[in-house]
Order: sequence, then structure tokens, then C-alpha cells
Amino acid sequence: MKKEKVFNWFQKMFIYFMFYAMIGWIYEMVIERVRRWPLVNRGSMLGPWLPIYGTGALLFLITIYPVIKNKEKKKRLLYIPLVFIGCMAVATLLELLASYFCEWRTGGWLWQTYGTTYKYHFQSRIALDTSLRFGLGGTLFLYCLQPIFEKFTAKWEGKKLNIFTIVLAILVALDVLYTFAIKKKIQGVDPLIGRVATREISHSSNTDVKGNPYEMILYDNGDIKRFNPISKEEKDFKKLSSKEMDDLLELIEKIPAPEQMITLNQAGERPIAIYNQNKEIIFLYRNYKENPTIEMKKVFKYLESKGAL
Repeated sequence: MKKEKVFNWFQKMFIYFMFYAMIGWIYEMVIERVRRWPLVNRGSMLGPWLPIYGTGALLFLITIYPVIKNKEKKKRLLYIPLVFIGCMAVATLLELLASYFCEWRTGGWLWQTYGTTYKYHFQSRIALDTSLRFGLGGTLFLYCLQPIFEKFTAKWEGKKLNIFTIVLAILVALDVLYTFAIKKKIQGVDPLIGRVATREISHSSNTDVKGNPYEMILYDNGDIKRFNPISKEEKDFKKLSSKEMDDLLELIEKIPAPEQMITLNQAGERPIAIYNQNKEIIFLYRNYKENPTIEMKKVFKYLESKGAL
């Protein structure tokens, strides 16, 4: 009986995790639609879920939700300020730790734009604006969505819930296999740093919050690498799906190649080099607001949304 209860608890936690991961994906896609076009998948996986949101929600359920669970409605409402602050603190800590983990694994993290996007931030790792949104989102999760999800799992208790869990787990397992195990390596010569690798599609120079230079490189197999020009070390950063690469190449094909190639010295800074299917090089500058074309803007926004710049 005890084992059955433990299994049932883990089963429900997995379902809650996936529900919130899907809600997070929908939220990011709505933000994506409002902020930019074309619409792109904000997740690193193929399916409509963002695991970071599921992880944050589980932390809320384990650390914050017991404070209001099974309490009367009036008492629950009195705890709203405490729940808000708790969710904000838990999610911000998760984001901070995630930034250090990503930096250790890949040399950077996807939300490094916090330093230029938000006024109040810490090393571009966390920001007051996002922390407040985390608190609000967590409060809505626990007060509005979690009771609905609990009714769903209670109603489907038994065989239906088992089947639903198995199907969901299989879909996630296939997605993980596709995203992290199935890789096509197209061998070629890297024209910018002169070493054997897959062919570059874009290359940009940046500086992190400590003033250290780094370069982001997107290869034609979808790999995004973070390159240290001093140590010559290159680390895996992210991988784009086949669909994401197709969407990017479709945007690139709409950019006309320049009549004369612009050299690095003329550019004044290392530009972003993009190759079309005819192997013609199209240069897009970091400061693309100077005489940009609509096609260039779309490609830049796409690359920015994918963390490739």
C-alpha cells in the first residue's frame, strides 16, 4: 500500500510537471508573438513543453503549496503576499543557479540579454522584472491552476491516469531521444577559425558581463557553439531542431547577397557572416539598425531568439 502511494505521488508530480511545462511553452510563444515575427519555437526540444517551467512549478508545489493546501478559502487568500514572495524567491534562485550551471557547461546562458533589457539585474543572470513575473506566475499556478489539475488527476485516478501517464512519458522520451541523441554531422571546413568542423551559418563576437570576449557560432547541423578566442576552447551551447534550421534558411534565402564582399577591417568589428545556398556570404552587422533591410531584421531577431548571437 505504501509503495502504491509513493508511485501515485510520483505519477501525479510527473503529470503536473508536464502540464506546467506546456503552459510555460504557451506563455513563451505568446511573448514571442507579441515581441517579434516570424514566430519561432522558444524551446530546445521538439514538443510543446519547456522543462524549466515544469521544474519551477514542482519546486513551488514542494516548498510553497503545503502552506495553503487544504486551508479554508479565506485563510488561503491571507497567504497571497507570502506565496508571492516565496515563489519569487524560489524561481529567482533556480534561474540564478541555472545560469551558473549553463556557464559551466557551455560558457554562457541564454538570458544574458538581461543586462541590456532590464535596468535592475545581477550580472545579467537574474532581474527584478522577471523575478516579479515569476512571483505572479507562481501565485496564479498555485491558486488557480493547481486545484484544477488536482481535480483532473483525482477524476482520472486508476487505469485512465496510468494510460495517460504512459503515453505522455513515451512522447517525452522520444523527444529527448530526437533532441539529444540523433545528430547529423556534416563535415566541412570552418572558414573563420580555420579548423575542421561543420560549416558555419552565423558567427558573432560578444563580451560577457565581466568584459571577457566570446563568440557564438551556429553550424549548419544546428549546433550552437560558444568559442573563446583567447583559449581557443569551444563548448556546446545549444542545438536547433531540423525545423528551426529550415525556418532560418528560408529567411536567409530572402536576403540578397552583396555585390562586393565586405572585409572585416572595413566592418570595424567582426560581423555576423551568413551563407546562402549558393555559398555567397551575406554580412549582417551587430549594429543592424543602420540601413537594415526587413529581411535582415527578421534573421537577426530569429538568431537572437535562439541565443545564437
